[in-house]
Amino acid sequence: MNISSRLFRIFLTAGVVLGLLLLFSCSTASREASFLKRGQFYLEKKDYKRALLEFRNAQRVMPKDAEAYYQAALAYIGLNNPIEAYRSLTHATKLDPKRRDAHVKLAELLNTAPNKEFLLDAEQHEKAALGLSPDDPDALNALAVTELRLDNPQDAVRHLQQALAKSPQHVRSSISLAIIKLSQRDFRAAEEILRQAVSQDPKSVDARVGLSELYTLLNRADDAERTIRGALEIDPNSGTALLLLARIQSSKGQNDQLEQTLKKLSALPDEQFKTSHVVFLLRNGKMSEAIAELERLKGENPYDRNIRTYLVQAYLTANRVADANKILAAALQGNRRDVDALIQRAEIAFTTGNIRQARQDVIEVIHERTDSAKAHLLLARVNAVEGDLMNSRQELIEALRLNPSLVRARVEMAEYYINAHSPAAALSLLEQTPEGQKNYLSIAIARNWALFAAQDFRTMRRNLDADLRVRRFRDLLLQDAALKLVTRDISGARASFEEMLRQSPEDVAALKLLAQSYVAQKQPSVALDKVRFYAAQRAKSAPLQELLGIYLLANGKRAEARVAFLAAKAANPRYTPADFSLAQMDRDDGKPEAARKNLLAMIGSKDSNREAELIARLMMGDMESAAGNHTAEIEQWRKVVETDNHNVLALNNLAYALLEYANQPDEALKFAQKAAALAPDSPDVQDTLGWTFYRKGVYATSTQYLQHAVAADGKDTGTSAVVRKYHLAMACLQSGDRNCGMQALEAALKLNPNLPEAEMAESLLARSQ
Repeated sequence: MNISSRLFRIFLTAGVVLGLLLLFSCSTASREASFLKRGQFYLEKKDYKRALLEFRNAQRVMPKDAEAYYQAALAYIGLNNPIEAYRSLTHATKLDPKRRDAHVKLAELLNTAPNKEFLLDAEQHEKAALGLSPDDPDALNALAVTELRLDNPQDAVRHLQQALAKSPQHVRSSISLAIIKLSQRDFRAAEEILRQAVSQDPKSVDARVGLSELYTLLNRADDAERTIRGALEIDPNSGTALLLLARIQSSKGQNDQLEQTLKKLSALPDEQFKTSHVVFLLRNGKMSEAIAELERLKGENPYDRNIRTYLVQAYLTANRVADANKILAAALQGNRRDVDALIQRAEIAFTTGNIRQARQDVIEVIHERTDSAKAHLLLARVNAVEGDLMNSRQELIEALRLNPSLVRARVEMAEYYINAHSPAAALSLLEQTPEGQKNYLSIAIARNWALFAAQDFRTMRRNLDADLRVRRFRDLLLQDAALKLVTRDISGARASFEEMLRQSPEDVAALKLLAQSYVAQKQPSVALDKVRFYAAQRAKSAPLQELLGIYLLANGKRAEARVAFLAAKAANPRYTPADFSLAQMDRDDGKPEAARKNLLAMIGSKDSNREAELIARLMMGDMESAAGNHTAEIEQWRKVVETDNHNVLALNNLAYALLEYANQPDEALKFAQKAAALAPDSPDVQDTLGWTFYRKGVYATSTQYLQHAVAADGKDTGTSAVVRKYHLAMACLQSGDRNCGMQALEAALKLNPNLPEAEMAESLLARSQ
């Protein structure tokens, strides 16, 4: 073959390859375009899950095309998944740094983040977008939002005015400018800006929604409703407009109309609205209807975690724990790393008292997702129940660091400070609440309790008066009553309790406080009459019948009390407090076997929860101790400690019983030291630990703990306090401190010379002379 022929074949082969490459490239681009087109179709329909599948297919075909990642980010935003949206947008800007729309959308997303560093990052993307298009109204608006959050309202206003000067119909800039005017309390200017936005673009739903929201804030409900209905005439399927209409109807108490609006909202394809009607049903106590709708939704959307979460919560509210656990077990069988299912299972375990399971699950969640603020919050609660308050505090701090907008963590941290007698720290923490959350009810309530602890009653009164003018919620009324009790306005406090009971006739806590206000004024019969009145109105309420039984007992009406406790059991056979009351009555009436039978039935019942079983065993241990059955007593204390190794009462009683009745001082010491670590200021616990060291012959150490116990007693003259003085006398004498021994012995003898410990101490004194 000559050279020209060989060259011809080479060129021919190269041409074929090049042609194939071009054909493949065209085919790939065509496939990507097809995926993108279908994805955008689903995106417009707000079917974000299907849209996302198409955009992922486009990414696989053309992994270096920024468009597929940008569109996927829009779908993630629709699915309320900001983390994945952030990742997709970041990747899009890296693939194509000149994607102005990706820079703007990424900045808008970062503007919703809680931390300042995210806002600074948003600012960089906004400047990048403006570098590409200096008058882009979306970029100018995003920059203004960032500046506003960075406390720079002057520049924010300047950039919004620049956006509107170039694009008068840019509704989002008008809304942002109106928000700034609202923050400056210039309501007239805010209204004028939004009215002008509607005028500039009469077909804009967003402009009408913004104006309606302003009217809602100004309590102009009729104007708000008229404006939002105008928006719905333009777009009957606008989710934001329907949601605002629902809020307006709720504020007007139009429940029937509200339900119809929420049904329309739930029927929209947008995922975020699917459970709107369900939430209405749950809030209005229509549990069976809510569960039926959730079960239907779950059948239609088997992989929707939000729907699953609501269904599990509904099952728990309906006391269908087994059904809730069944759903979670199925989810975890399919995906062991399903953190949403894990954290719900942890919450159930925590609520039902299975602290060990709760800790195991929440630790696994944190291992899978270290940035889960909710998991750290739950771990804080687990630590608190176990008595580890220091680590509980650290977990709350971590939860807030990860998510400063996690209201429940902020409230619980404030409660920690209040309980630690640091109300100033609680107030400082609450002052740092994100601006949009400062008027939340839970924050307002926590702030009031902090003021109460700080004895700043004047500020608390001012806050309560302002809040109660617009919302007379139960917890605010409770605070109002507490403040009135402190300021000796007893009749005013009772009026608040009565209002709480009018709102919820089965509010047992309110009824207890109302009754106690009469007991405190030595009017027990009036207290009983009040409890009788409300219990008669709710004969099927187990808690109210139980409370009636307690007050009947306190007034010496034992036969009637037993009838009330039995009525509580008839109303709810699973209501364990009535079982405890009946068992206690049997014991007091000299019927220990009947009491024991009742308690044993509770321990073995499948309906009993962990807390009920612990209480039953504690009562059993006390009964066995009184009957002199110390082997059985020790067994009960051991069972409690095995289940809850932070139960101070059981630890202390077990240590004492092992010491006194089993002659096991070494094992007793182990439990006594654990109890002392948990309750260092308890005189009972310090006495047990000191007496254990005494029995082991470590008298100097024994004296230290017993002195602490006696000091903690103060002016207490009860039998236990006297015994502790005798114990101290003996420890002092054995350690050679005769003066300490004589003082403690004389003090004890004056109070009660007839105790067995008196003879022991006097005998020891005689031997030491």
